[in-house]
Amino acid sequence: MLAHERSQRIGRVRMMAETSLMASVAAVVVASALAPWLGFKPGAWLVATVFVLVAGAVTIFLGTTLPVLQELSVARLRARKVATHDANTGIVNRRHFTQLAFREWERCRRYRSGAAMLMIETDHFAAVQEEFGKDAGNAVMRSIALACDGMLRRPDLLGHQTDEALVVFLPHTDMLGAVDVA
Repeated sequence: MLAHERSQRIGRVRMMAETSLMASVAAVVVASALAPWLGFKPGAWLVATVFVLVAGAVTIFLGTTLPVLQELSVARLRARKVATHDANTGIVNRRHFTQLAFREWERCRRYRSGAAMLMIETDHFAAVQEEFGKDAGNAVMRSIALACDGMLRRPDLLGHQTDEALVVFLPHTDMLGAVDVA
C-alpha cells in the first residue's frame, strides 16, 4: 500500500473516531441538560450516560478494527498468490507445483491409479528473446500457459518449470491418455 493511501486511511479512521466521540459527548451533555425536565432520576441518567459512552466506544472499535482486519485478509491472499504463482504466466511456480504434484502422486499411489507428467519446452525461445526482447519472450510464455490451461482437465496441474518450459502433471492418466493430451 502506498504511503499516501495509508495516510488517507488513517485520516478516515481518526475522523470516524473523533466524530463518534463528539457525538457521544454531545449526547451525554444533552441528556444531562434534559434529565431534570424529563423526570429522570440520577441513577437512570447515569445508566443512559454509560450506555451512550459504551455505544460510542463500540462504534469507534468497529469502525477502526473491521476495515483493518479486512485489509489484512486481502493482503494475506495477495501474499499467498505472490508466493505460489509465477508473476509472468499466472500459473503455479516450480516450488508450489512440486508440492501439489507430490500430493497428487501420493493420492494416485494410494488408489493404485496411473499418473503422467509432460514437459512443454518452447522451441527457439532464446532466439525470440534475443531478437525481440525479454518482454516478447514473456508474452510467448503467457500465451502458451493460457492455451495449455484452457485445454487441461480440472485435476490436471500446470506449472512454470524454467524460463522456457512448463510442466503438466496428469493424475489418473495412463500413457495413451498422456500422449492424447500432448
